[in-house]
Amino acid sequence: MNWKSLFKWGFFACLLLLGGRYLWNHSDDFSQMVEIRPGFLPFLLLTPVFFIGLLGILNKTLVEAFDIHLTFLEWFGLQCITNFGNYLLPLRGGASTRAAYLKVQHGLPISSFLSTMAATYLINTFLAGAIAFVCVSSMREEVANWGITLALLGGVSLGLFLLMVFPFPFRFPSRGLLEKVNLVFEGWKQIQSDKGLMMKISLILIANYFLIAFHLDLCYSALSIPIPFISALVIATVLGFTRLISITPANLGIQEFFTALLSELVGVGFNEGLAVSLLARTTMAATTFILGPLFGWLVFKKLNQ
Repeated sequence: MNWKSLFKWGFFACLLLLGGRYLWNHSDDFSQMVEIRPGFLPFLLLTPVFFIGLLGILNKTLVEAFDIHLTFLEWFGLQCITNFGNYLLPLRGGASTRAAYLKVQHGLPISSFLSTMAATYLINTFLAGAIAFVCVSSMREEVANWGITLALLGGVSLGLFLLMVFPFPFRFPSRGLLEKVNLVFEGWKQIQSDKGLMMKISLILIANYFLIAFHLDLCYSALSIPIPFISALVIATVLGFTRLISITPANLGIQEFFTALLSELVGVGFNEGLAVSLLARTTMAATTFILGPLFGWLVFKKLNQ
């Protein structure tokens, strides 16, 4: 194990220890918030299935730009495997399985796969800032330091929008690793030039944010914590920025902390937000750990036929 792996797993262990200590020190507060209304459980477990499906459709749409057409088993199954792998490996290691499959089965170069990843992160982060900006603008009284928040969201959104609209202005020297970087940018240009494709990606990601907000809203309701849907949407979109961190497996600990912090900022409360984040994580993980191995077996069974 190299020093980078030691750092990643050490950081993850520290987060778990700090989180466990916080929960232990505030056990009395959390004991009053863990009464889950059972009628919400089926919906809490079903919503992640649609979340996986939307991301699968997103990846299916992206690779169609490179003339690759996936079956339902491939685009849905690969997303189940990716989510499952992300829980087991840091830095979104589950995506490497999808990349390897697409290269072996469909001949998609790694550089083109990285182009689809870059497109997803760029558009996803832009939409996170844009939607959050609109939501915060409409709920100034409920958001602490809303002026600074709006300035940050507006600046980030504008910068990312310019990156999406204008082509990358230069090429790196055509040698070694830099040549591979050029290939990634060429793949991005291919995606960027297709306005219909860019619109499809944007609509899917917008739907995904609303679905995440709906899942969070269900979690708040399941714990009898009232919250306007627009506040849940703000939390969902700002959480989109945390996907750029990806230090721990599936952003464990990081996503929970930011959900709690954002809940405090919209007036719900830090501990309430942490309880909601744990419920959201538990239901998401439960669905992932059921579907991941199942579709992993089905996809690789097809490979061996």
